[in-house]
Amino acid sequence: MKRYIIYGIIAMLVACVMLSGCANIKEYFGAKTATTQKARPQPYYLDFKDILIPGELKKAEGESYITDANGVLVLSGRVDKDSLAEFFKTSMTSDGWIFQHEYGFKSSIKLFFSKPGKISSFLISENPLGTRVEIWVTHQRIK
Repeated sequence: MKRYIIYGIIAMLVACVMLSGCANIKEYFGAKTATTQKARPQPYYLDFKDILIPGELKKAEGESYITDANGVLVLSGRVDKDSLAEFFKTSMTSDGWIFQHEYGFKSSIKLFFSKPGKISSFLISENPLGTRVEIWVTHQRIK
């Protein structure tokens, strides 16, 4: 009798493993389930209160330096540089910045914006390991 109980427990464990394996196979081959669909991270404001940051980018703590709302904010993540440039052009103008200029070279894009009393520049660099963004902001001195 004990043997049948042990065989029953083993059969249940094997069934559980097989069922969880089937779920993983569905995920692997592209079947979308509620757990595989992830919500896209929401944009947020960080150290500069008038510059919106895409949710996919995270702050590089050791590389950022900001004092009195001036300085450089360094971010990294896995985002296409062209879509990132479009995001910043759209969000910056909605935050009151005026788009000044853009140029690209190899795998980098440089953006320039101005606002009364402030200027900012963005350097977006893409490499095989991810995307790096440097946001420089400074206040203009009025004489």
